[in-house]
Amino acid sequence: MDESDWYIFKYEDYFTLRALFILSRKRIYTYIDNTMEIFEQSKMGLVFYQIRRFYLTQCINPVSESLQKYLRRLFASGLISGKQQESGDYSVYITRMGVTFLHEFGIRFDQRFRKDFSMVNIEYIEIPETEESMECAGSLQNVFI
Repeated sequence: MDESDWYIFKYEDYFTLRALFILSRKRIYTYIDNTMEIFEQSKMGLVFYQIRRFYLTQCINPVSESLQKYLRRLFASGLISGKQQESGDYSVYITRMGVTFLHEFGIRFDQRFRKDFSMVNIEYIEIPETEESMECAGSLQNVFI
């Protein structure tokens, strides 16, 4: 993707990236489910889940289908990636390119994001679909990394 100019960065992509950033600050982390060695063997599509950490405990939550869809899209495009932890779990993080896209498209999408995110249940995020699908060409040739 780093040499392509075909990638269309949508509002839903921005919403997902920004939500991941905010959730991590609230101690809610996203992981790739690797119980069937899907990630290592690449047999099927990736499955994600979230862990909310408390002082002494943690709570595991499923991820909505709409969030799954955009997490997979962002993972395939390289805007998010996974890192294996000591426990063997794969935690999701926003790549440098993903952070760049957040900064570049923040002016266009942030006001709407704030409105939409204020109405979301953070323990089970549904990605709001746009009526017009506000798309803008996200050519990496125009984004400075």
